[in-house]
Amino acid sequence: MLSGLLFCGCCQEGYTLVAAGRYGCAGRRSKGTCTNDRTIGRVELDERILSALKQRLLTPELEAEFSRTYHQECNRAAADADGLRSTASTAMAAVQRKIDGIMAAIEDGLYRPATGRQ
Repeated sequence: MLSGLLFCGCCQEGYTLVAAGRYGCAGRRSKGTCTNDRTIGRVELDERILSALKQRLLTPELEAEFSRTYHQECNRAAADADGLRSTASTAMAAVQRKIDGIMAAIEDGLYRPATGRQ
């Protein structure tokens, strides 16, 4: 979940899995350039981050902003769909007029299949 998003507070290198289920400084592990020997379990880190996100993102103000933005996007998408539907309906009517014209020409004997012209 956090791959590429964690960084060491000492050397700014990435924090990567250094042991089974434990994150640690990649600068220390692979380059030996950092003295930070602290590691943290993946489950504990996930729980800390998700808890912090819930506390900071699930405020009434942010929920209202999300709801407003979500409804705006739904309305925009509906308007786009209406525009596409209208364009498709206009194109379909034009095709139907052409088909009707061809059918009328055939019925009137004005259409010659050998040449495809009237």
